[in-house]
Amino acid sequence: MAAIACVHVSHFPYVVEAARDPALRGRRVLITRREGTRPVVLDCSLSAEVSTGTPLQTAHARYKDAVLLEADQPLYEEAWNAVLDSLEQRSPVVESAGHGRAYVDLTGLDDLYGSSARTARAVVDAVPAQYGARVGVALGKFPANVAAQQAKPGEVRRTPDDVRGYLAPVSIDLLPVPWEMRDRLHQFGLYRLGDIAARPFGPFQAQFGRDGALAWRLSRGMDDRPVVPRTHDMTITERWDFEEPTTATGTMLLATDVLLERAYRRPELRGRAARAIDINGDVLGTGMWHRRMTARGPYGTKDVARDAVKSALSTLALPGPLTGLAFTLTGLVAAPGKQLSMLTDVRARDQLREAVEQLSAHLGYTAPIYRFQELEPWSRIPERRAVMVPFAP
Repeated sequence: MAAIACVHVSHFPYVVEAARDPALRGRRVLITRREGTRPVVLDCSLSAEVSTGTPLQTAHARYKDAVLLEADQPLYEEAWNAVLDSLEQRSPVVESAGHGRAYVDLTGLDDLYGSSARTARAVVDAVPAQYGARVGVALGKFPANVAAQQAKPGEVRRTPDDVRGYLAPVSIDLLPVPWEMRDRLHQFGLYRLGDIAARPFGPFQAQFGRDGALAWRLSRGMDDRPVVPRTHDMTITERWDFEEPTTATGTMLLATDVLLERAYRRPELRGRAARAIDINGDVLGTGMWHRRMTARGPYGTKDVARDAVKSALSTLALPGPLTGLAFTLTGLVAAPGKQLSMLTDVRARDQLREAVEQLSAHLGYTAPIYRFQELEPWSRIPERRAVMVPFAP
């Protein structure tokens, strides 16, 4: 099994927000996003101890003085992609595990850099110093993640040979399972990974299902999940800087015409359509304003996109005068108009794929949609008869 490095940047969204608005430094901040119909915590400042996925109501009851910020996903995505691009200069196999965490396959890199220590140092140096990246190295993604979170900023930490013993005192809050499951584990009095590792596998899986099976294996250091290289989604961005700060709708609509004309003339967009359009405005004195636009179908032409954007801009209330305006077209796909299959099941699958892709574009991340796959249909244990696997468009 090849060594894997985990690059961890603590509270990445907060670090990015604080860089944009220095007044947030030293204050207690909760960054929120919507998960279904309820708001949850995406990230927080160093002075707030809140796990990702915690319901906002629970977190705010604990920290009533916290500043609440709505997550600016495009901003975090842009900053994180720059980090991933830099890491890919060190290794061709880099997987993003969300903003602030990446896995790097170190296979064959020791020969390139001269030693394992130099390889790990090259990974650290790939991340700008302002992020204070921590790096953990292990023979599995989860142990590497634990080591990274225990390292100091700019430090490399390796797991010892006794991985299970190393993980035993670690909090279960580091497990990659839903917040609801971590809460249930606490109710059962299971606070450390060693508490889970000491339980028999069968009853534990029966109680917690697929996530329980994963948690049990990870608590024992059993992690053979490979590093999956990230895919590069093409985006197109066009920007307009106003000579004077403005709130005039007419001025913004004129800028819209120019920007979309430029975007749809780009050769990258020839024969393609955008599933989403991100509108970003630089607000005088208060940072960035952002809105994401999605429709039931992709924006296949300049006129379709222009009508949608103009309709949105004419009804939106701006937080202040704009000094700049930018449009980013994302989720580029083949332009509509392809012939549909005559087979009903194929046509239905194509329609489902289109719906999932459009939903993902609206959410800004891969839609959490799964399908059932038979595993051991003859098993007497219900959890072993089928498993849920991500729906792959």
